[in-house]
Amino acid sequence: MKGVELLTAYHRAYRKALEIHHKWQNGDEGKLLVQAEALVAAVRPVADIAGPDWHRSQSLERHLNCLVHYLRAGEKDGANTDIDDLIYADLPGLCDELLRISSK
Repeated sequence: MKGVELLTAYHRAYRKALEIHHKWQNGDEGKLLVQAEALVAAVRPVADIAGPDWHRSQSLERHLNCLVHYLRAGEKDGANTDIDDLIYADLPGLCDELLRISSK
């Protein structure tokens, strides 16, 4: 995945995260879980390009896993910080890393 294809994949993943974030407060846990699973599927191929040596790689993976875990357990409140970290830190950081990689 390179160029516009990579940018499109990242954008699609980020939009999924924003949709979850916007619906978080009043969203049904079951519906949010379906969206979270789709988010994980969208983010992983893009994150694979950044690779495991990227400094936020473990944080991104942990936040994705916790998001799904807590929603499956019916404990949406347990994942509040995870969706925030994905939106405000992990995914923007992933974009920065992808831009750095693509500029080489």
